[in-house]
Amino acid sequence: MEFILSEDYNKMTPVKNYPAHQSRVTMVLFVLELEWVLSTGQDKQFAWHCSESGQRLGCYRTSAVASGLQFDVETRHVFIGDHSGQVTILKLEQENCTLLTSFRGHTGGVTALCWDPVQRVLFSGSSDHSVIMWDIGGRKGTAIELQGHNDKVRALSYAQHTRQLISCGGDGGIVVWNMDVERQEHHCRKCGKAVCGKCSSKRSSIPLMGFEFEVRVCDSCHEAITDEERAPTATFHDSKHNIVHVHFDATRGWLLTAGTDKVIKDLQACTSEPNRRPSGYALYAVMVAIGLTCPRGHLFCFIKAGNGQRYKTNDDSKVAR
Repeated sequence: MEFILSEDYNKMTPVKNYPAHQSRVTMVLFVLELEWVLSTGQDKQFAWHCSESGQRLGCYRTSAVASGLQFDVETRHVFIGDHSGQVTILKLEQENCTLLTSFRGHTGGVTALCWDPVQRVLFSGSSDHSVIMWDIGGRKGTAIELQGHNDKVRALSYAQHTRQLISCGGDGGIVVWNMDVERQEHHCRKCGKAVCGKCSSKRSSIPLMGFEFEVRVCDSCHEAITDEERAPTATFHDSKHNIVHVHFDATRGWLLTAGTDKVIKDLQACTSEPNRRPSGYALYAVMVAIGLTCPRGHLFCFIKAGNGQRYKTNDDSKVAR
């Protein structure tokens, strides 16, 4: 559904309904430049609509239920990650689409996608606890695995001005990756030779290869790894709740998270406790408005809860309306 927000952000008026899917919608993305609404559903359908006319422009059936959706405006490429672990790239036209490629790198389902249009790099998070950086623009098939979570990756966000990737796990862990570091592909996990537990019991972290935690390496590599090579390239934080959505405000340096505990937190761990919070219902969708469109430039957060109700909080009063 499409809504019009009142000037004081206290009222949402429905104006348009998009009959896009036969079952629950899993992802929605609005492309302002093209006036398109992209969506995926549990019916394994990807669809795109014109936001002006509400007309359905086209659809594509995915191999599994989609759980990640990103779009590149310049090339009109859409990236779809699904529960089978596959990432599909489509080229969208006004009324049709072309399958460009699909690839796999995770042992679990894809849970989040994030696209950097400047470096032309796609990040995918998975239930296998890993993040993979795919070099789409280089067209060399380069994929760098990042290991820094102890639970499934639930959300991804990218800060272009600092070239930092923010990944959030189901256990509340937040990892901030420095993507200015040149990382290498791998597999001892250092020299590339296959190593089993009988061949080596040595383990070491190798951050330059994406392994912030210790992994198995062969004996010779373990002796050769220097302290500089073991220096972390990521920082670790605990959000104290299971994250389902993350939004990074680059202008303020704030990180907003929403969790299954019905709590919204910002970077300073300031918890929003609205008077009319959706008690007993999990939060599963968050939309953030910032900048000049908001009164006094404040940040407003619109939350949809499991009971179908919508709530509003802001960074000043912390009150839901």
